[in-house]
Amino acid sequence: MAEFRINNWQSGNRIIYLQRYKEYRDFMTLILEAELKLYEEKKQELLSHDAGKYVLIKNTDIIGIFESEKDAIRAGIEKFGNVPFLVKRIEEIAQGQNYTSNLIQVGA
Repeated sequence: MAEFRINNWQSGNRIIYLQRYKEYRDFMTLILEAELKLYEEKKQELLSHDAGKYVLIKNTDIIGIFESEKDAIRAGIEKFGNVPFLVKRIEEIAQGQNYTSNLIQVGA
């Protein structure tokens, strides 16, 4: 697994800089490998019924389909806590993937 170090800490703004964004993205892709694989396997089925909505996936289970990303994230945190799970918009052509955690505070 990739190792991450905090490059800079500005106590006034509480901003954390990750050493390399690409390493972070690759690290999260490894963490969510099972979830991403399941999404790709079920993509056509999901598109046929729920295009434009958001799917919540944990391990190899589809937990639910949601109208908004916010609702899917909220459901994931309520059910699993602050652990990795996948929330992905159901769409034919994938957009960039964002990973968030409520443990990282920016400007708080």
